[in-house]
Amino acid sequence: MARTRGVGGRVAGPGRVDRTQPLVRAGTRAVPVVRAGTRAVPVALAALGAFGALAALGVLGVRGAPASAGTPVTAASVIKASKAAIGAQHSAHVSFLAQKKSSTASESISGDVGTTAGTETVTDSGALLVVRVTARRAFIHGNSSGLISLFGLTATQAKKLGDRWEFWKAGTAQYKGLEKDVGILSLETLLPRAKGTTASMAGSHYVLTWTSAATSSTPALQNTLTISVRTKLPVEEVSTDTAGETVTTTISGWGENIVVQVPPAGSLVKASTISG
Repeated sequence: MARTRGVGGRVAGPGRVDRTQPLVRAGTRAVPVVRAGTRAVPVALAALGAFGALAALGVLGVRGAPASAGTPVTAASVIKASKAAIGAQHSAHVSFLAQKKSSTASESISGDVGTTAGTETVTDSGALLVVRVTARRAFIHGNSSGLISLFGLTATQAKKLGDRWEFWKAGTAQYKGLEKDVGILSLETLLPRAKGTTASMAGSHYVLTWTSAATSSTPALQNTLTISVRTKLPVEEVSTDTAGETVTTTISGWGENIVVQVPPAGSLVKASTISG
């Protein structure tokens, strides 16, 4: 999806940050892991936030009233059903936006996750990173600040790559890491553990609420995940920390076809050429 998440993980290599984590993190906010060892505004939050207002999703991010006795709802049953529903899907669109209360700074991620292909675009204060994955190759592209701060290239490597696309072939460790990052199953990490999670109803949605304890690198988080009663699929997750930073992840377009545009052949550069 680290405090900073991304719709894609990055694989460690010469001059690279270890980014093998999925787009979204379990028990925290659904944000792509784009940075390592930082507490930047969650990458996925800002990027995904760019997808903004998705069509009528009902009452989102608002805790509903407890389910009635006639319709018993437990966190465990909702989580189990939603995990199964996600596993049966082949694609979805994910939008992530991280916004600090005290400033206009934000980090966003917009991505399409699938079973054999996917994309993500990450923006953070002028930094840009684009990831595209097909069944045969994985590609990354961005501006200098994005390649360095979001992907982990050195300044020298970023300059060498320039405006071109670095790529890895299917089967390599780097490809597998990026493929996992934009894989549909990464969305399962939106689901919290049943223990400590409260389930309620709000109109046509289940609402799961829980608290993520603070760690040495992240503050405590208050989380709300809205899930469609009809489809059992996640709709939106909102996480807020004690400093007022809010991360919103919206999931839509379930089952829609994903079209990944392969960069022009003349713009491609083998990873071995960049990392030496």
